[in-house]
Amino acid sequence: MSTLGVHVALNDDELKRVLEAPDPDSLLEFVREVVEDAGVEGDEWSHHTETSWNAIHRCLTNGRLEYEAGPWPLAYGVLGGQHLYGGDRDDVVMLVLPDQVAEAAQALGGVSKDWLREKYFGMDAEACGFALKEAHFEDTWENFSGLPGFFTRAAAAGRAVIFASKEGDREEEE
Repeated sequence: MSTLGVHVALNDDELKRVLEAPDPDSLLEFVREVVEDAGVEGDEWSHHTETSWNAIHRCLTNGRLEYEAGPWPLAYGVLGGQHLYGGDRDDVVMLVLPDQVAEAAQALGGVSKDWLREKYFGMDAEACGFALKEAHFEDTWENFSGLPGFFTRAAAAGRAVIFASKEGDREEEE
């Protein structure tokens, strides 16, 4: 089962703290504070993708749960950008810089429900590790549908975006 995922748009001070974190544990502690400040329901500077981040990333990229999987700039949506956390826990912290956020916002804004459905049902269920069902697709769409607007708000404000999740079921890159 996937873990919960959240995107947070960072202001300049938060971005500086993330980039200047002295070690992986300090980075993770700060990211957890930022995510907790966003709350369970989120706010204008956060977007929760729940467990759907896994399927969203696969749909936006090559169908695999890999870092830096294209096509660009859609890949910036979840696991694209700079991989920040290099500690020994199974957490993921990805950073998308402001200019990349603007590119991603434009690309994500062009994703329709029909396009996402085609990508979702075109995935290899065995490789994904989950059944491709209509109800799961609807959850994936629901959790995706606010992502383009979130990236657009972040881009308009010149903010960077982090995606954070525990990595429990992430496949190894091939």
